[in-house]
Amino acid sequence: MAACGVAVTLLAAKVLGYPSESESLQDLLTAHFSRPDRNRPWPEFLDLEVNFWVEWLRRELWQPFFPTALPAGAWGALRQRPAFGVFLVAGALTGVLNQAGHPDINIYGDRLIVLAWVLPVVGLPLLLEQVVRPRVRGLDTVPGPLRTDTGPNTALGAGAGAGLNAGVAR
Repeated sequence: MAACGVAVTLLAAKVLGYPSESESLQDLLTAHFSRPDRNRPWPEFLDLEVNFWVEWLRRELWQPFFPTALPAGAWGALRQRPAFGVFLVAGALTGVLNQAGHPDINIYGDRLIVLAWVLPVVGLPLLLEQVVRPRVRGLDTVPGPLRTDTGPNTALGAGAGAGLNAGVAR
């Protein structure tokens, strides 16, 4: 469904003469059209992508909290709340895609990848939930009436030694 939406959007932009991905790419590569257009922008864009992610990884390995918190947050979210975790991971991937659309290390900033931070912010507490507040068995069930018997063969109010024959006429 999303792919159809993208295809319709690109087709409508082409038919209506609106700017599309090629103009956005030229804008990125020509410093907001201050330099001449590129003849082959896609190879240059892909080269920028590779250089950006290598530099990003180098910087993140120097301070590895974010690259470690991402998989830990995904693990916590998918382990504790699987249905919610899928949406949380998908939302975080939009932050990575947003940053991938701007592969210039000079404009790298937390504002572009901010949606990826949602994953550790929500997922890490879910991962640590069992450690901080362990779940007690039986709290999820509705309690029944209070039992006062002491063993399997005693009947309530039948007296000592009544056993299974309590209340049976002889």
